[in-house]
Amino acid sequence: MKILTFLISLSLSGLVFASDCSTDIAFSDGGWEVSRPQDFDLFYSTFKSELDSSINTGDAVKDLDGTIVTTQSLAGNRIYMRTQTWDNLKTSTGEMYGDVAIFTNKFAPEQVLEIRWYKDGIKNVAINEAYLTCVSLGVPLAENVVF
Repeated sequence: MKILTFLISLSLSGLVFASDCSTDIAFSDGGWEVSRPQDFDLFYSTFKSELDSSINTGDAVKDLDGTIVTTQSLAGNRIYMRTQTWDNLKTSTGEMYGDVAIFTNKFAPEQVLEIRWYKDGIKNVAINEAYLTCVSLGVPLAENVVF
């Protein structure tokens, strides 16, 4: 009986921790590396450092800056996100447009919600589990864009 209880508990815990986010699954199916939300701070630190360095050397140029809405918040309500993208000038023309994207809370810009980046042929996305439950939006329509 103890073994059966343990196996049932283990099965249920797997259900709780498995991602049921359709956007995460769609990104994965679309060839994106979807990072574990628990690793966001590590990825963001590296992301921010590399982006700042690329901007300072002139290798990255600002592309888009606008507002979008997501309902992938912890409470399920809308979050207005400021979305900014940069092009890495070292990426071959046509390979990727908008190599880097950062999504922040429009009304609380210190809250970084999600980051996307393209590096060494791999499209990556990471969400901040303090604010989001899943990747914020659907997979980009074109294969060579991060947003």
